[in-house]
Amino acid sequence: QLARRITIPLGLHSTCFAPYSCPPGTASRMPTPYNASGSGLPFLVNQPVPKLALTFGQGAGGIVASLRDLTAWDRALYTGKMLPPQQQELESLVNVFTSKPGQVTSSTDPVAYGLGVIQATFSPIGLFWTYEGGTAGMRVWHVYDPRTGVVIALALNSSAGSPDPADNGPDQDTVD
Repeated sequence: QLARRITIPLGLHSTCFAPYSCPPGTASRMPTPYNASGSGLPFLVNQPVPKLALTFGQGAGGIVASLRDLTAWDRALYTGKMLPPQQQELESLVNVFTSKPGQVTSSTDPVAYGLGVIQATFSPIGLFWTYEGGTAGMRVWHVYDPRTGVVIALALNSSAGSPDPADNGPDQDTVD
């Protein structure tokens, strides 16, 4: 379904469902993700996360893509090429503060949720769509500007480091 509905129609050549449809060598081109201190998995802090063993996250990490493919997907999503019949549902907004349906964000009402995406309006940028997602060791964020069609995408892997003492629960010793 990934190939038939998304990767082939959009010409995405560096997108796969890990580990099943990823070509050989995919993992060798990826940075090593490390489980961060704020991940909620303290016993795995600073441990490398297997690069293509993300199926535990299902749709929240099972698809691996290049940033070029991600920006092509984002542009297709926000311009209606991916979900024409459902585009209105994707963009149906709910106010972050009141949980009531809304029309469009503004400087006085700047953030609202759509179906898995966020619309925001902040000066001097104006109105934009955004999404941030992550799993153990990885985080991806994108912004789409509907006026210009520009997509900015950023992917990060968590870095190894000292555990943050603020992450310790009440029954744990503080790490100095």
